[in-house]
Amino acid sequence: MQRRHTLRDDQWERIKDALPGKIKDPCKTCSDNRLFVEAVIWIAKTGAPWRDLPSTYDKWSNVHKRFMRWAKNGIWQMIFNTLAIKRMFNKMKQFRGIATRYGKTSVVSSGFIQLAAILLWLK
Repeated sequence: MQRRHTLRDDQWERIKDALPGKIKDPCKTCSDNRLFVEAVIWIAKTGAPWRDLPSTYDKWSNVHKRFMRWAKNGIWQMIFNTLAIKRMFNKMKQFRGIATRYGKTSVVSSGFIQLAAILLWLK
């Protein structure tokens, strides 16, 4: 496997606990999430058809089925949302006013969070 199609350790650490099929979960086919995610990355980066997935990842049909299952169950969306929210809140630390208003009322705090997010997206 080529390094350009793999996750760095720090990237893996940020998503691994949110994924289904962890070692403690009772799922025989879901034991190696990292290899699966890297297989999907390989497909996405190369643009190759699923059938061309190198066998070092797994059978292409297994990876494809699991990818589709995760897509239908919202796993990819959940990962995206989790990372986007964490990144947004890390960037919003500069908005001190939000910290003092956060939690007092949901409408006010939501309004300030949305405003801060808009300002960050406009940068």
